[in-house]
Amino acid sequence: MNQSTGRKTLLLTGASGRLGTSLIELIDGQLDVIALTHRTELQTASRNVTVFDVEGGHRERPSVRTVQCDLTSEEDITSTIRIVTSLIDSIDYVINASADLRFLGSTTDAMMIAADIRRQFELNVVAPTLLCSALFHHQWKHMPIEGRKVSVLLVSSLSGAQPFFGTQQAFYAASKAAINMLATYMADEYGQYGISVNALLPNSFPGIVDTKVVASHALKIISEGNTGNLFKLG
Repeated sequence: MNQSTGRKTLLLTGASGRLGTSLIELIDGQLDVIALTHRTELQTASRNVTVFDVEGGHRERPSVRTVQCDLTSEEDITSTIRIVTSLIDSIDYVINASADLRFLGSTTDAMMIAADIRRQFELNVVAPTLLCSALFHHQWKHMPIEGRKVSVLLVSSLSGAQPFFGTQQAFYAASKAAINMLATYMADEYGQYGISVNALLPNSFPGIVDTKVVASHALKIISEGNTGNLFKLG
């Protein structure tokens, strides 16, 4: 809980994407949001959005503040989290909604698309691992254990739990399967510090599942405080 606003803070990746903007609209000022994005502006109807100048130490308190961060860069992730945690009292929730959603092609052509495969795994798997580790070492482990109620949600996909043959999404699906296993291990390893970790596995949205339904489930999961679950949706 941030003392100056009386609200809990959500760190959101993929804030400029379909799910990210839906989450921000659904939150509607109930939480403080630190929105990590490649863009400096969010395409959202919310009027209370401003750019968070991490270099200049911008300390204004709108409900949504954007931070430009390259999630494929280890240096950018760690430096951004270091500065944000020095200016924010407490990061209470994390929703990792950022992802490389491309279906890259057949596994038979892996040698031709190796760079894209690496980038997809860097963004989908490595980035949320580094993000949470940076948050842990720069803030969470320094909080009193009795008051440490942090909730992390990794947005995965139903593709990571079952195959959809004929779609050429093997690499995307493999990255999402990795997220599922990552969430399970993180729940075990972060749990001793009062930090819950879960994954949400929606079917394709908005084609099969409405994006607002996915956003609603995501917010419900982080508020309930359960841990170690893979929630399938659709």
